[in-house]
Amino acid sequence: MNNNRLKSLWNLSRFYRMSNTEIMVIQRRKFATVNLPVRDLSQAFFRTDVSNPAEHNDLHHGLFYRIPNDIANRLFLLGGFDKNQQEMLKVFQETAIMIRKPALEVIDYLRRTDFSKPPNSYMGQSDRVNHLL
Repeated sequence: MNNNRLKSLWNLSRFYRMSNTEIMVIQRRKFATVNLPVRDLSQAFFRTDVSNPAEHNDLHHGLFYRIPNDIANRLFLLGGFDKNQQEMLKVFQETAIMIRKPALEVIDYLRRTDFSKPPNSYMGQSDRVNHLL
C-alpha cells in the first residue's frame, strides 16, 4: 500500500497484517451538530398501524396487531385465550396479537369466497379465530 495513503487514513482506519498481506478495516465516524428526533423503534418494527384485520396481508406477517380494549372486552368476555396468554395480556395491559401465516391464509380464503354458494368449513386454533374476530 502507498505510505502516503496509510498516513492520511491512519486516524480513520486500522491495519492488520496477516501472512504478509495488509488488511485495512475502515472505522467510519459520525459527527453531528443537529439533534435528530428519535423514532419509537418498538412501534416501527413490531407493530402494524392497520387496525382492520381484513386488510392484513403478507407485508404484516410477524407484526403485532393491537385490539382496542373495549372491543377486546366484548369479544373475549367468555375466554378465547389460555391462562398464559391471559397473564401476558394483563402484564402488558393491552390485547395484541401477532399476525401469523395461518390467519393470513384464512383471511385470503375469506376474500376469495363466493358467498352465494354453501359455506366453507374452516378448522383452526383459537389464536387464528381470535385474530379473525
